Amino acid sequence: MKRKNLRLVIALLMLAATGASCHYLKTYVVQPMQNPTFQQVTGAIAEACGPQYGAMARVFFRVIGTQTEATIVRPSPATTPRPAPSPAPSPAPSPVPSPTPSPAPPPSPPPGNVHVYTPSNRPAVPQAAPEAPKPTDLQVEFEVLKEAIVAARFTATRISDGDTLTEQDNYRVYFRVNMDCHVYIVQLDSTGKLDPIFPRSQWTKASNPVKAGVEHFIPTGNDWFFLDANKGLEHVFLLASKEPKKDLEKVLDDLNEANKTLKPSKPFVLQTAVVVSRGVGGVRPSNQQRETTLPGDKGKTAFIPAIFAATGSEMVETRWFHHK
Repeated sequence: MKRKNLRLVIALLMLAATGASCHYLKTYVVQPMQNPTFQQVTGAIAEACGPQYGAMARVFFRVIGTQTEATIVRPSPATTPRPAPSPAPSPAPSPVPSPTPSPAPPPSPPPGNVHVYTPSNRPAVPQAAPEAPKPTDLQVEFEVLKEAIVAARFTATRISDGDTLTEQDNYRVYFRVNMDCHVYIVQLDSTGKLDPIFPRSQWTKASNPVKAGVEHFIPTGNDWFFLDANKGLEHVFLLASKEPKKDLEKVLDDLNEANKTLKPSKPFVLQTAVVVSRGVGGVRPSNQQRETTLPGDKGKTAFIPAIFAATGSEMVETRWFHHK
């Protein structure tokens, strides 16, 4: 209820007078956008009851939906007769005191009820819990892990660029993103063959777009990759993008099919590492350990991945190692 409406209700209630018996005079429906002024309502009371009875009229209010209904009654003539006119002029009616402004109550009170709030009993406005800020900068945890034996125990270590692996080594790829995005991973072997690693249903059930905060190990479960007999340089490329790469997805699909029957007629060996790093603003170690399963039934082990921060909507990073 607006402040003007509240003042009108308070002022009309102040006109209520005592009386043992009353009878109905008139009902006014106050439209939401056509609320009468205090003078208009008191004038209607005087017109309906007579000047000498105006101060004795009683006004009842109720809220019906979005309308306010004002019902005016006056003392019954049977119990309160009109007094005989006096030769002396009747004194002017006592002025009605101006209503005291009250603070505007909260909007939309329940229908059928009138609530008058003061600073002491005004209910507290519930404050919505702030939402956790969503990341706007793409960050990717990315590692190629190698199974190793440290202190007579099997563990997983991060492969650094230029490390050496043999056919007896097991390795796997790990990544995790901080926002929903699209991730593409391929491996370039020493003969120039390009193998899609992710997304690929042969190695994982996960697909694009990947969800924020989910750890991905390729291949999944207790499975790990191992190298073939083609020695030379091996590369693992990761591309992360906020938007899908439809052209790249088509190329990867075609490669998956072609690699099933592809046999190089003139194999060649890469002599120089092909390092691609684009859109990376910085790299730092994570402040949390991640846990991976080991091949077979060797249990689990922990590692600390590197976090790559993208400068824009996408980034490309490379890990490469020697295959001997």
